Amino acid sequence: MRSILILACTCLFAFAFDEFVMPDGDGTVLSGPNVVFDLSKDNFTQFIQQHPVVVAEFYAP
Repeated sequence: MRSILILACTCLFAFAFDEFVMPDGDGTVLSGPNVVFDLSKDNFTQFIQQHPVVVAEFYAP
């Protein structure tokens, strides 16, 4: 049981400090829990292909 807890904490730690690279490929790295990307119909598909796990919030025009 203790080894499962250690493994779970290690995985959470790794995901908590994950870094995001801008989709245009300029090498800019953004880090932190509150990184916000402004997605449009032009960059949505490319962003989803590069980041398979995304939390998105949509607004009606």
